Amino acid sequence: MTARILPFVAQDDPIFAAIETHRAARREYLRAAENTTATDEQLDPLCDKMDRAMERLMSIKPTTVKGTLAFLRYRREHEITVEGAAAVECAPAWQIIASAERALAGMIAS
Repeated sequence: MTARILPFVAQDDPIFAAIETHRAARREYLRAAENTTATDEQLDPLCDKMDRAMERLMSIKPTTVKGTLAFLRYRREHEITVEGAAAVECAPAWQIIASAERALAGMIAS
């Protein structure tokens, strides 16, 4: 099996749209959740929308190096907002991802 080489150009990489879709769904949910009078009936559909956007995001394979970097960064940043920086920064898997981010960023910069 031959390894497929990812192009650097982010043009037409579907991961960017998936990231933006999840980001928008999360923002919409959080804005509604800040409303102290929001009911479960109001929040549940927004939570479902956010979950579907995450499922879609996780099902898409980036097609470029920049897309791969954007995906890794977004997932790590999302975990930090959900779990807290200390929990993420101490987890070995997230340390590996941060290292991969740095390597990809260096490849893109050079």
